[in-house]
Amino acid sequence: MNAKEENPKISTDLIKDLLGIIDTKIQYIEYQTEIVTSSFVDIGMLSQSPKSTGFGNGQQVEKSIMANNERILFKLNEFSATVKLLLLLRNHLDTANAPIIFDLLSDNRFTQLTDQELILAIKPRED
Repeated sequence: MNAKEENPKISTDLIKDLLGIIDTKIQYIEYQTEIVTSSFVDIGMLSQSPKSTGFGNGQQVEKSIMANNERILFKLNEFSATVKLLLLLRNHLDTANAPIIFDLLSDNRFTQLTDQELILAIKPRED
């Protein structure tokens, strides 16, 4: 078997591995989202009756809850943006750009790119 015959097998295996990596990253983000949103719901229950929490000044508790909820919403926005980029990688994955996508996934460099930058980065280069 020569190198040309082995190459499609390697490419197919790499694509399968990359799809697994992408899917695993998405599943992990879904898990993180569940944890973050459950925290949000608990805080929401407290915000309905801040005076009954026993934490002192109701207004201060409300401010604390609002600040925490803002952090949660920021985190959810980050998760959403990362999933969007992962789905872009998944949808554009082919044998030509598999090594590029592998490199971007290896150190999470894809998260530092915008949608357009990511699409340009994974576009096969014409020499």
